[in-house]
Amino acid sequence: MKQDYTLEAKIGTIAPDFRLAATTGEQIALSDFRDKSNLVLFFVREFN
Repeated sequence: MKQDYTLEAKIGTIAPDFRLAATTGEQIALSDFRDKSNLVLFFVREFN
């Protein structure tokens, strides 16, 4: 069964905090960038 993980974001809403592994192997949290310059996130969705 396919699950729908779509989340709707509204302009001005603060994104929930999360952690991801950087290419350097360290863990980086979204909150590490709060109150900083612009941040661009790019997620690659792979299809099988």
